[in-house]
Amino acid sequence: MNCKKTIKQRKSAFAFTEDEIKYSEILDILDSARLAPSAKNRQPWKFYILEKEEKEKVLTWFLEELKQNNSEETGLATAKYIKDSQYLVLVFMEDTTDNIATNILSIGASIENALLTATEKGIGSLWIFDLCVISHKLTTYCNAPGKLISSVCFGIDKDPSKRVAKKKTLNEIILNLKN
Repeated sequence: MNCKKTIKQRKSAFAFTEDEIKYSEILDILDSARLAPSAKNRQPWKFYILEKEEKEKVLTWFLEELKQNNSEETGLATAKYIKDSQYLVLVFMEDTTDNIATNILSIGASIENALLTATEKGIGSLWIFDLCVISHKLTTYCNAPGKLISSVCFGIDKDPSKRVAKKKTLNEIILNLKN
């Protein structure tokens, strides 16, 4: 598969099958994440891979937090995605004192590398932010440096033929487009 084709095919998976993905595949996906460009080569990312019981523990904490804040309805979809996925990868930012904006941008590039590699392998992915409501608990549990920035679900996409979301055209995004 060529790069542009992979980019065009990448989509968010909102339902996963029970088919298994080898752990080595997730490691290969995270190896691609590791190779992302980063500001001043700081590579501020750390990853924590969760499956089965650990995912259940995180889901319990997440749902408890939502209930406590009367926001269960908004997080139920996210909880289902996490429950149905095979792997949940937590993404932490190592350095939270300096260069926060460039570190977050670098982490975004890292996550996109992971998503594109998953697409190329036929593995579904969903980039989620909602778990940040329990960032402190997850950072402590994972003994991670810094802070939780994002997370990604991985599994076999239940609906791989579902269309990619409509994207804006070049005319809509380039302010000084020449005709």
